[in-house]
Amino acid sequence: MGLKTLAGASDTDLRPTTSLYLSVGLIAGAVIALQICIMRVFAVGSWAHFGSLVVSLAMLGFGLTSAVMCVAKGWFERHWRGVAATVLILFGPLMVGANLMAQQVPFNAIFIVSDPNQKWRLFANFLLYLLPFLAGAVFLGTVFLKSQRTFGRVYFADLTGAGLCGLLFLLAMFVFRPENLITAPLLLWAAGSALWFSAVGARRGAGLLAIVAIVSLGAHYLLPPVLQIPKLAVSDY
Repeated sequence: MGLKTLAGASDTDLRPTTSLYLSVGLIAGAVIALQICIMRVFAVGSWAHFGSLVVSLAMLGFGLTSAVMCVAKGWFERHWRGVAATVLILFGPLMVGANLMAQQVPFNAIFIVSDPNQKWRLFANFLLYLLPFLAGAVFLGTVFLKSQRTFGRVYFADLTGAGLCGLLFLLAMFVFRPENLITAPLLLWAAGSALWFSAVGARRGAGLLAIVAIVSLGAHYLLPPVLQIPKLAVSDY
């Protein structure tokens, strides 16, 4: 299945539609929800939320994306549909994979001086959790690049979606246990991605998204008991 087929039609303009704005809002909301989710995971597992670390991860993702897109602007303008489709499909699995793998190398700040391995565990957590933020940043950056005429409205959708979904995630904390909080940003990602493929008319992309979303949720809930690994590693200290 070719990338162009998944991405949708080949016209160069990104039409401003309600589906587009909702998609941008939900994906931006998924990025914010993921930040709060990681903070909560750290707070429960390591007894500290490491908020500045998590926010810096998201900012680094957007900063790296901006730098790359500035250097390779022409390439992104030519391949924006394929880029957006690819990173959207990867965003959900990266959330689940990064979170599960990070729990296998838990970091404990108390021992960072006495245990040299802790700095490598911190570095591993940093790299793992950076990956989904890169995917979200590339998608939003690509949309911004192709929405120059309607940038104000698209950016409004981004900020509004991030704010509202952040509030919604606080309610989700009363619904999902800490080890399953990743479900909330996953649902936001799935909804936002479906609206994106609807906006660009990519039916096959939407079909692949449905499969990837089911596999991602299944991996989070089913892989840990099968592999006998923790979904959330809690420090004894």
